[in-house]
Amino acid sequence: MLADRTLYLDRSRTRLVGETDPDVAWLLVWKGREIPAEDVKRLGLVQWSDGRVMQGPEPMDPPAVMPEPAAEMAPESPAAPAEPIMPPQSRRSRRKS
Repeated sequence: MLADRTLYLDRSRTRLVGETDPDVAWLLVWKGREIPAEDVKRLGLVQWSDGRVMQGPEPMDPPAVMPEPAAEMAPESPAAPAEPIMPPQSRRSRRKS
C-alpha cells in the first residue's frame, strides 16, 4: 500500500496522527512510499475509495433521504414585527447644561 501523504505515529506507535498533531512522535513513511505490510496489518490501515490511507474502515455514506421531523414539534409561530434599533446616544447628548 502506497502512502497518500507522509504518515506519522503517536508516542505509543499505535495511532496515526497528523503532521501538526501535538502527539506526533514517529515518522512511519514518506508520501508515495510503500507502507511495510507488517505496519499495515498491525495498525489496521485501509485505503479508502478516495485514495486516503486511514486507520479503520471507511465510514458509510449518509442516508439519501433525511428522516421526517418529529410530529410533536410545535407549529411555527408568526414572526414578530421587527423593532427599529436606535443607535446609542453620544456622550455629548447626555451632558446636562
